[in-house]
Amino acid sequence: MELSIVIEQVTREVIRYMDQIEQKAEIILLTQDQGIRSQKLLEKYTKLGVNCGLITQKKDELDTVKTIILFDITNDILYKLANGCSETPYLKLASDAILQGKQVVLVKEEVEIFKYEKSAPTRYFNKVLEHLEFLKKCGVEIAYEKDIPLYIEAQKLKEQIEEEGQEQELRLDPKQKEKAERSCAEHTILKLNKKLITEREVQEAVRKGAKVIEVMPRAIITQLAKDAIQVYNLLILEDNR
Repeated sequence: MELSIVIEQVTREVIRYMDQIEQKAEIILLTQDQGIRSQKLLEKYTKLGVNCGLITQKKDELDTVKTIILFDITNDILYKLANGCSETPYLKLASDAILQGKQVVLVKEEVEIFKYEKSAPTRYFNKVLEHLEFLKKCGVEIAYEKDIPLYIEAQKLKEQIEEEGQEQELRLDPKQKEKAERSCAEHTILKLNKKLITEREVQEAVRKGAKVIEVMPRAIITQLAKDAIQVYNLLILEDNR
């Protein structure tokens, strides 16, 4: 191969690498394998139109990050993450994301304990699952990998809707706010003004005592959310007004 061709190829790779560095990652993909698999995941999610980074992301660069997607969640990782251990770059970044209130999503197929759901002794299975339930209470979400693009596509829309809701809430004086909260508490119908309905929203509705969930037209309901709806025997209505 001629030297000029080699130089040209190296130059293209350097330019591509520098472009990636200059881009601020909106999503970080956390894997324990920083080889071929991680690169394929990066390519896959970059094609969705978002800037992605791998585990090499630095803590001080998390300001621009909105979502952390965790792969390779072994039982050991689950235990250490739930107990605040951060001895590896993987755990450190995941822990920092939770502490900073970022959206942290665990890919369900990557959670090791689910692979032993049928074979593991019930008590042992439930004991390991306690760490997962604790993380969920801390705001960590679980999603099938096929649903991850929905999270990405709905991220900005969710933020916009939440911001609009906060603005409306700020316009209420304390007495109006108290009356509105009391009125909501007296009803078993909960309206969700979100385009993406996850398991977390369903569980929150159950905690509020809702028996019926009213969703926006063409709202996307993840598979885990559908499973929870069936478990809790909830009724889903679409608001067509």
